[in-house]
Amino acid sequence: MTKSENRNVVIISEKEFQSWKETLYLLSTEANRKNLDEYLDQLNGINLRNL
Repeated sequence: MTKSENRNVVIISEKEFQSWKETLYLLSTEANRKNLDEYLDQLNGINLRNL
């Protein structure tokens, strides 16, 4: 017997699922992606050992 709509299943914790949803939301618009990229560039330029 074969199923025509055989689909894969992934099981993750609810916390991990919520994290994925938040990430998708944050990356959902070009403006958000641009702001996050700029923020990451700023963080990469900081020497955290001197803070």
